[in-house]
Amino acid sequence: MSGETKILLTILIFMQLSGTPFADQRQQCVPSSCGNIHNISYPFRLKSDPKHCGNENYELSCEGNRTIFTIFPHNWYGSLNYYVQAINYANSTIRLVDPGIRDQVICSLPQNSITFYTIPLGFNLIIRPHFVHLTVPITLFSCPFALNSPVFVEITNCLNKSYASNVSSDLFKGHTYATMAELSPSNLKVGCSVDLMSMTSWRIQDANANISILSLHNALAYGFEISWFRHVYCTKCPLE
Repeated sequence: MSGETKILLTILIFMQLSGTPFADQRQQCVPSSCGNIHNISYPFRLKSDPKHCGNENYELSCEGNRTIFTIFPHNWYGSLNYYVQAINYANSTIRLVDPGIRDQVICSLPQNSITFYTIPLGFNLIIRPHFVHLTVPITLFSCPFALNSPVFVEITNCLNKSYASNVSSDLFKGHTYATMAELSPSNLKVGCSVDLMSMTSWRIQDANANISILSLHNALAYGFEISWFRHVYCTKCPLE
């Protein structure tokens, strides 16, 4: 058998193997659904899906007809559950909302604290190709005295309502505020402290405008987007 024949035979065998179920398992997976989230497909999977479908690092659960994504599922200090609001396969983003937020309760507040530095592995906060930032921070902080700023909204009364949040009001002292503006240590006067941080992708361009209880609620209810593009499709791309 000539060398050229051996090469041709090898190519033919490879082409045949590439059409086997083992090489084509992803295409054979039927998209899943849970509640209002349809077409759950690669890289995501539901816990009930066949093991070869999706990536285990992007596993979702379905509880009470709500799709849930768990951040840090195996960490010693406990996991954080978020409701999945939407999955956008066109731009490789998933939008999450804190389970403490209730659509019809304007004073509902997040029960989890998350920052840019605690985004789960396999995701990032920049979307390609234009390196657009997907989120802005929401900071809840307390001071022993009243503050007056258009970019702060006082939420002290919300904390006094039993339905406001699953977060204990004991964490908050004096006057409690929320802001979507960038907050640096120099912004906090002596005696003030950051209590909880969240994120939003709602109307990012207006983040530094005047904030109200309603706009805060809208931002929290919309949730925040994180992208899986770089970690799934572009592992060799330069770091942002």
